[in-house]
Amino acid sequence: MGRVRWNSSHLVEVGKYKAENMSIFRKGTTVCKWVLLDLLISALVVSVLIFNSCGRLPPEEFWTGDSQDSTSIKNLIVYYDTSASWRGFLSSFDFEGRIDTIRYSVTRVFPNSEVASLEFKIKQAYGPAWLDISLSDKRTDTNIVFIYDTSATVELITKFKGVARIGCDSVRRYLKDTIIGNDTLMLFGAWAKKQFLRDSVIRGETVWVYDSLVQGPDSIVLVKEFDGQVWRSLHFEPEDKKGSPRIWKLSRISGGASARIPDNEDDAPYNYRAIVKEKNKVKADTILNRPDTIHYGIHRLYKFPDSVYSYGATQDSLEISQIYPILNPQDTALYFAYCDKFYSLTSFGAGARLKLTAGGYPENINFLSFIICPRQSLIYKKSPFKLRVWQIPVKVQ
Repeated sequence: MGRVRWNSSHLVEVGKYKAENMSIFRKGTTVCKWVLLDLLISALVVSVLIFNSCGRLPPEEFWTGDSQDSTSIKNLIVYYDTSASWRGFLSSFDFEGRIDTIRYSVTRVFPNSEVASLEFKIKQAYGPAWLDISLSDKRTDTNIVFIYDTSATVELITKFKGVARIGCDSVRRYLKDTIIGNDTLMLFGAWAKKQFLRDSVIRGETVWVYDSLVQGPDSIVLVKEFDGQVWRSLHFEPEDKKGSPRIWKLSRISGGASARIPDNEDDAPYNYRAIVKEKNKVKADTILNRPDTIHYGIHRLYKFPDSVYSYGATQDSLEISQIYPILNPQDTALYFAYCDKFYSLTSFGAGARLKLTAGGYPENINFLSFIICPRQSLIYKKSPFKLRVWQIPVKVQ
């Protein structure tokens, strides 16, 4: 029998075969380890879940209140609006009434801008002298949201219809375009130009001429119907969370009520912020529509009545530093303030001071209101009536 001879090539093939088999074996061992580890972890998780669930009740459902709670809260809202000490506190509208005298800057109401001049060529512009607002068909919806911590937040939304009557004492009406030479304009100074070219707007060599017909203060009355809404927010807490029936109390109110005309938010003017300060004081108070972490805001709940702003009651005690509306870029605004009477604001700062009067509510609480009215609402007959009002409770010391 012959002997098998092994050469170097045979040894190499055998080595490769052993290496491949060892690699496959290691891979298979590793996979088995991971599979076994995964099974152990799954079994452990199942065991923990079974252990924890044994003998335990399902979690409690969030507290949602009941019909008795809703009735108690609604009765409390009615109390704040009908009791002797709080009558009208949650339903008063400071913009409902008559502004006997509208004061305004002519450049604010009839600005000599390209857009305003084109408006004069298209529309007849009226000079507002007084404004009377009356409301009707008021309807308040009470939306109560119960919160899991045994409290309740309420949105009071009052919708209404109304009529604005605007008394005008003058009318401006576009007449014609006139071309005059620059050499003629150079003969006159700024004041003389204004007198020489009365009732006109100069655009280069073109003069847009219109007439200004002075009427009596009650000779022209524009009548505009509208709809709108007032938003307020309240927060109630029970005196005893475990008591039955629960006795509720008003704990927080929104920084103010926000009224808009028309009812459509996109069409109504928007008030971004107002800045006020007491006379002879450096620190000013900034009031925002949507509050940040520092400033007071209309859409934030504050402890009532502890967190209500306090001001002095001296003559011309409060200075309105600025009101910042967001309007159509082609429009400007007329501004008013109200605290037991209307103030027509033609400027801000030292020229816009008003006297706060103590209110008839407990702790001398009264309302301070800021009113924004786009000029187009007052000077053009076919422009819809628009308004934005902030009504803010304040303590008058």
